[in-house]
Amino acid sequence: MNEGKRKQASDRLLFARAKDLMESHQVFLEPDLTLNKMADRLERSRTSLSSVINRETGKNFSVWLAEYRINYFVENYLKEQGGKGKIEYARYGFASRSSFYRLFQNFFNCSPHEYFNRKSAEEEEVG
Repeated sequence: MNEGKRKQASDRLLFARAKDLMESHQVFLEPDLTLNKMADRLERSRTSLSSVINRETGKNFSVWLAEYRINYFVENYLKEQGGKGKIEYARYGFASRSSFYRLFQNFFNCSPHEYFNRKSAEEEEVG
C-alpha cells in the first residue's frame, strides 16, 4: 500500500473511531468536550482530528459537535417532554443556556419554543 492510500485508510479509521465515540458513547453530552479532549481520547493530535473531521464532514469540530447535541435534544426533548416544559440544557451537553439558544437559533432559525409549537401544529394538521 502506498503512503497516500495508507494515510487515507488511517484517516477513515480515525473518523470512524471519532464517530463511534459520538454515537455509541454519546460523548457529545459532556458539556466540557473540546477538540483537544476528543483528540486525547483517540490518542491523536488535535490537528489531525480536526483535519479529518473537516475532510469527512465539511464542518469544523464545533459545528459537528453542535449538530449532535441539537439533534439529540430535538429527538429526546420531544419524546420525553412532548416539546413542553423547562429545558435542562446541560443534560443535552450544553455548557450554558445562552450557547444552547444561540446554536438552536442558528440551526432552525427560531427559538426552541417556536420550533416545538410549529411541530405540534403540524402534527395536529396531520392527525
